[in-house]
Amino acid sequence: MARLLLASRSKLGHLIYKYLVSPWCISKLVNRFGSGDIVWTYETFKFANLTDTSMETHVRRAGAKLVFQLHDDWLSVPGYREAALARFDVANLVGGVTGGILDSIRSCRNNLEPALLRAPIDVERLAPVIKASAGELPKVVWTGNPSNLKEIPGAMEILKRVHARAAFRFLVISGAKRPHLDLPIPWEWLPYDAEREAERISGACAGLAPLEDTPYARCKDVFKVKTYMACGVPPIATAIGNNLDVIQDGKTGHLVSTTEEWEARLLELVSNPEKPKMMGAAAREDCVKRFSHAAIIPEWIEVAEAKFGRIRNPD
Repeated sequence: MARLLLASRSKLGHLIYKYLVSPWCISKLVNRFGSGDIVWTYETFKFANLTDTSMETHVRRAGAKLVFQLHDDWLSVPGYREAALARFDVANLVGGVTGGILDSIRSCRNNLEPALLRAPIDVERLAPVIKASAGELPKVVWTGNPSNLKEIPGAMEILKRVHARAAFRFLVISGAKRPHLDLPIPWEWLPYDAEREAERISGACAGLAPLEDTPYARCKDVFKVKTYMACGVPPIATAIGNNLDVIQDGKTGHLVSTTEEWEARLLELVSNPEKPKMMGAAAREDCVKRFSHAAIIPEWIEVAEAKFGRIRNPD
């Protein structure tokens, strides 16, 4: 029998997977492998829990095969890397959500060939919400975890120069408390709300995703970019890491490397109302095609069957 262990990387990730992602995923996997063949476990990766092997011990005693899936915390959370390396020895299959993570795993264990287990996005919940916007300024949005608010100050001068040429609303969606941001343009804040996330992002002419070029950034799953795309908003993102795989430059969003490119692409989307609509529609279509649960779950099943063999015929 094949049993899968997929672990979410944080409390927020735990809640998202528990209430939004996992029910659909579990139903698809159960239909393929049978209800008695899957162990689906949640875990909050706080440092105190990282070296606890009781979960793995329990699964092994049950005779289960173990799949260990790595997120970008592999490089960012103290202790995660060491604890993960120790767990590799009990795992029948090690996977990561991006190619950057796979490369990092290989650099640690030359005899280990990890599998790509890409993370899906809920394109049903994050569907575009169309509403009238006549007379309103174009909206530019940044959304993300409060720990990533540090991405915004690096774009301040770009925002200032573009805003001077073509005024826009800048909306920050993050956390439960208004962040302390000293920005040179007017800006608005809204708390993160999963049920209203699509409504608040939809209609933006651009979704910003700046990143510093670091090993961590090159391993990120760029969930932010996929969120923009699912909501029909064209992303503008730094041309590194998984952004290169997710965005089709010039079609579903913009990949940028220099300050001049950032400014030119943002000005283009702010000042041309039809451009974001066309690019956003293409982004939504591509996101559904490549990153929805319907697209990703068959990949997971293919990886599992290649490792553990076919359990029963697909539905």
